[in-house]
Amino acid sequence: MPKQSHANTGEVIENFVRAIGEIEHVRVIAATPESALAGLKDQVLQRSPGRKKDGVKTGASDSTWLRDVLAAADGSAEQLLFLTQDKDIRDACQAWGIAAPLTRTRRQLRSTLFEVTIDDGHATRAVVRYLLEQLPIGLSPGDQVTRFDIGNTPSLDRAVQSSDLVDALDAHVLGASVTRLTALAGLDRVTVESDPADTEEAADTPRGPGDLGSACHHQVSATVFFLADAQATIDEPFQGVDFPPTRTLEYQDAFVRADLIFHLTDGVITGVSSQGDAYVSLPDLTYAEPEDALQDIREALSCVPGLTVPDDLESRRGEHLLKVKDSDAGLTLTWRSHDNWAFTLELRNGDEYDYFEVSCEYNVDAWVGGKDGFHMADPYYLVVEEGDLSPHNPLWSMPAWIIQRLDWSTE
Repeated sequence: MPKQSHANTGEVIENFVRAIGEIEHVRVIAATPESALAGLKDQVLQRSPGRKKDGVKTGASDSTWLRDVLAAADGSAEQLLFLTQDKDIRDACQAWGIAAPLTRTRRQLRSTLFEVTIDDGHATRAVVRYLLEQLPIGLSPGDQVTRFDIGNTPSLDRAVQSSDLVDALDAHVLGASVTRLTALAGLDRVTVESDPADTEEAADTPRGPGDLGSACHHQVSATVFFLADAQATIDEPFQGVDFPPTRTLEYQDAFVRADLIFHLTDGVITGVSSQGDAYVSLPDLTYAEPEDALQDIREALSCVPGLTVPDDLESRRGEHLLKVKDSDAGLTLTWRSHDNWAFTLELRNGDEYDYFEVSCEYNVDAWVGGKDGFHMADPYYLVVEEGDLSPHNPLWSMPAWIIQRLDWSTE
């Protein structure tokens, strides 16, 4: 998209306000001189919402816009809902002697507008089945028949920029993106949301897919964990070169955490959208202590829907049975003799049997300086000894391995 130039700051503001006002159902409320003067007095006299931040008096702008918004609502705060984490609105209303309006954070908004229930397992299984059927999912332009949106990934740019290779080259990241989701590594915080009108109608006239009548719409919100391929473009600066050459870096089995909404019509998932930026990290995990790696493994295994991790898993002794709710599969983790730790995880599901073996190893090259030296980097890392796990990211390929082998069909 070509960059638009502006003559001055005022022109930038004018164009921005005009663009916002052109959005459907959006109204821009202009500040009035009366409210601006009252807001300035609140700041100078330190009346709420006026306050000090790092020793500097602030609050004039908050006071101004809040007064004008209340005026636009005929002074009735009960008609308003503010999307904010700021407590100044409540404090100001209290100081002005009026009822505080409803305030919600972005994460709380959907549960306010819709009826939300914690999933009993049915929606989770539907989401898992849908994702396993869709994977691998290409995210590059032209890869998708239907759009699958995980959100923006600014954390990937930062991860690549701080990586050892880019740092050693003194290079700069020009752009980075997740190109393909390759495996499902877990779900968390699954909730079912529905319009109250749909809920009442469904209660009166239960219907299934294909039945005549108005469609019943639901949304399932979930934090979803993936393994993914990623790509980054960097420049490699050369002295005296005005246009340094670029280089493309490829990454396998990067970790992705995305807050997603699954749109359902009559129980069938018809689309997926994001609730914000996705978090992406590169698969280069190392640990200061072996116990740190075990804690990460516990958290990763806990992301398998329905899987209960034993409290004494870190004992490093004997066998542990890992139970999965509503599944006949048997998961057994057995500790093996090792300098740090090692275990075998076996899965039995009917006549099917599979296993993998993972150990925690020590990198002797991380220690420098001889007898009185120190660790230049965290020395412990995970190694796949046996089984179909990714050597690039053993941690998150463990839950992905389990999810792929469990039965997620409808009970």
